[in-house]
Amino acid sequence: MKKIWIILLIGIMILGTTACTNQPSQGTGNQAAAQESNNASSDSTNAPSSEAMIPQELKSLEEKTEKAAKNAEQAKPAGTDKEQRMQFLELQQELEKVENELDRYEDNLEMQYAAGELSRDEYKIRDMALEQLENRLDHADDQLELNFGIDD
Repeated sequence: MKKIWIILLIGIMILGTTACTNQPSQGTGNQAAAQESNNASSDSTNAPSSEAMIPQELKSLEEKTEKAAKNAEQAKPAGTDKEQRMQFLELQQELEKVENELDRYEDNLEMQYAAGELSRDEYKIRDMALEQLENRLDHADDQLELNFGIDD
């Protein structure tokens, strides 16, 4: 009985695999390939560069992220324990403020994409840039905790 089930499952997998392949018919194969080639070349010449797709607001967020991250990474504990704790909390609040701005921008970006105001490529490029900024903030927060010896 087990052998029958195994053979049946293998047969279903083979049928599923062959049914899902996307091969053009022989008569239109060359035409389809030529059309794909033309589409690819026109997309690459008409598509704006990823730098052109990043708006000024995102560039401003990049600057804020970099400034807050550098402040956090370069901070050295100074003063009494209470003063060090206050210094740590101020720097952490600065990082959180930028992170909240990134979250708001990401929410807005998702709404624009859902409304069809952004193409898929524009959305992906901006979302990837946001992801990098969030990673930068996370790294800076980790370094801040390491500098102050506080595991938050």
